[in-house]
Amino acid sequence: MIINEDKLKNCDAMICNLALALESKYDEIKITSGYRSPEYNAKVGGAKHSQHILGKAIDVIVKDVSPIKIAAFVLDNAPYVNGFGIDVYKGYVHLDIREGKKTYWVYGRNGKTA
Repeated sequence: MIINEDKLKNCDAMICNLALALESKYDEIKITSGYRSPEYNAKVGGAKHSQHILGKAIDVIVKDVSPIKIAAFVLDNAPYVNGFGIDVYKGYVHLDIREGKKTYWVYGRNGKTA
């Protein structure tokens, strides 16, 4: 287990629960991003209305597990997750609990595709 607790500071309880669910399924998860202040979000090139600013998003890498498999596990076990971003090139999955309909996107070598 490699849950970076500092990345979960100021995060919504549902996102924390999602991290725990992933931890119970997989041996080594690494949260590469959780809550971001608006200043830090801008510095790292995050979206202006990023769910990270609201504490409602995490970016996760699981050792030896593809981002697609992580997303599939979340779809099956956490119906409250509405935002899925999969970065195939960097090997992480973005998960958030935004309001409204489910939203999916994929990042590849050439950027974002819907």
